[in-house]
Amino acid sequence: MNESDGSYTPQVEFEYVPQALVLAGAPALVFGISINRDWHMGLLKRLGITAGTARINTWVDVFTDHDSDVLITYTDGRRLTGWPACFSDGPEEGLLYLRNPAWVNDS
Repeated sequence: MNESDGSYTPQVEFEYVPQALVLAGAPALVFGISINRDWHMGLLKRLGITAGTARINTWVDVFTDHDSDVLITYTDGRRLTGWPACFSDGPEEGLLYLRNPAWVNDS
């Protein structure tokens, strides 16, 4: 604090900046990974506190927990397979983007 005018000028101890960055970044990184991987809800499931997940909807659960392609059957009988890389949050929009799509031929 500057005694003459009552102002305060913060001082930075640059030797502590790397530690401060780690202390600020590490918890955020762990939290982000936990939310993305649903670790926190997995722990609560194992403890018997909940049966749900924190993911936005059932499709996110299904596509995250299983690592196989999906098969889409159109009303005209055509079938398409691929990995659901992007999809709508709700059924009203109904959009699905398949990675490596391939038509299924009934030969």
